[in-house]
Amino acid sequence: MNTIKKTTTRVKFDGMTFLHSTKCVDGNHEPKEYLYLNGVKYYKVKSQINIDAIPDSLDLELTIELPTAAEIKAIEKNKRVVVAVDGSLKKEIKEAIRYDSKYPGRKTKASFLNLKTGNYVSYVRAVQLKLV
Repeated sequence: MNTIKKTTTRVKFDGMTFLHSTKCVDGNHEPKEYLYLNGVKYYKVKSQINIDAIPDSLDLELTIELPTAAEIKAIEKNKRVVVAVDGSLKKEIKEAIRYDSKYPGRKTKASFLNLKTGNYVSYVRAVQLKLV
């Protein structure tokens, strides 16, 4: 069984545009400046070349915007991030201790948030992980 893999023609990264290796012809790309994305090589487009003049085999223009290193660090710093329906990122806030409704205020029956995994653990496991 053969699999058809659909890749994008152009990738924009940090203000630069990279072109799929199959769309590169003499004079429209920088041969020594390239980017690997999902195992596909994209070459940097020369600044004086009109990108719209390069023919595209797809009717729909596919462009991927890669986050910069600073944006990735900002996302990783928040640890708990949820993607909304519109594609925006929202910070998820979890309470550190979740008390049982039958035993309010009792630590041995509560669940504790493990910050490394984001899951709740029992009191005994929380003591082992030094969360209490």
